[in-house]
Amino acid sequence: MNTIFDYIDWRGDLTFTQSPFNEIDAVIFTQLAYIDFTGIVNSNFSETILLKDAAVKIASSEDFENRVSFGPLINSEIVNLLQKVGESKRFYNTKLCGFISTTDIEQEKQFAGITFIIEEESNLIIFRGTDQSIIGWKEDFNMAFKLPIPAHIEAENYLDKACEILRGKIHLAGHSKGGNLSIFAGAYCLPKNQNRIAEIYNFDGPGFEQIVLNDKRYINIQAKIKTFVPQNAIIGMLFDTNSEIIIVKSSNNGIMQHDPFSWDVLGSSFITTDELSKESEFINKTLKNLLNKIDKEKREAFIDSVFGIIESTEANNLTQITENLFKTSSKMLQYYKNMDSETKEILLETVKIFLKSAKDTVQTSVHKKIQEYQGTLHVKP
Repeated sequence: MNTIFDYIDWRGDLTFTQSPFNEIDAVIFTQLAYIDFTGIVNSNFSETILLKDAAVKIASSEDFENRVSFGPLINSEIVNLLQKVGESKRFYNTKLCGFISTTDIEQEKQFAGITFIIEEESNLIIFRGTDQSIIGWKEDFNMAFKLPIPAHIEAENYLDKACEILRGKIHLAGHSKGGNLSIFAGAYCLPKNQNRIAEIYNFDGPGFEQIVLNDKRYINIQAKIKTFVPQNAIIGMLFDTNSEIIIVKSSNNGIMQHDPFSWDVLGSSFITTDELSKESEFINKTLKNLLNKIDKEKREAFIDSVFGIIESTEANNLTQITENLFKTSSKMLQYYKNMDSETKEILLETVKIFLKSAKDTVQTSVHKKIQEYQGTLHVKP
């Protein structure tokens, strides 16, 4: 199995002029966006730094560990990826600018964006996926009942500001929530900027509810969206994008297929397949049934309750929770015990609906298979 590292070995000596920008390049840049470039990449779009120079500064920075503290769910191989692209002819002269990273507890917002000037008049804007902050995960879940979330507004404003300075075409890309932000920004930016968008790469990011999909502004960019999901996709199948979905083979199992480092690469493309796994189809049908049965007010109440339990640990990120799981679990259990009866009822009722949705999904699947089997029988007169 070849990975994005093998791709760099294969294509690393060719510039973007010699071999055009492609989907593998795009996913590589989305992973670099998880790095904290604060103080190294300027927040404006007029001052740039070469990728090779940024890589050296990151590696030699006194706070290196903080800059690459990704948490348990983001692949630490990003550090090696930065070094590899920093030494690669294809990537090292890419210019970086416009790095912004903000987390706001009161607004329940986690956002980061960075721009890579690939070559003259060809720009790639990346929006970071969810980091390991608890508030970042809370904002993700808020998408189940709230539109837009604060990061949507940030992404839209970022794109419009970038277009004031940058010249030429714009590529948008993001992994996980970053893919969702890329689509939203592309749909709701100024019309003159929307016309400059060449394509939008959504790597296993969730979609939107029908109200967005029916919006003319969204329809205008729909054909430019390329959505990539692994065979066992869960996050990338939440809601819809009404765009082509490209299913990628992965060397990982389960939810860990969300990691693009596990995606199979051949040449300048991913190795694809025609079908999602049965596990993916089951989970996604169950989640869609659940969302259909719970209104937005109940979704909000459930999510607030769940994160109330998590926040009772006083942890700011996933690492702090997992480092002392016994202690944090005890705090969460105690918080749950002290909840009022109404809040407990919301939690239990939602769990019951989820289990009922899972049961209905199984029954529907079994009924469908029986019908298919019966259709193959030929009864003689």
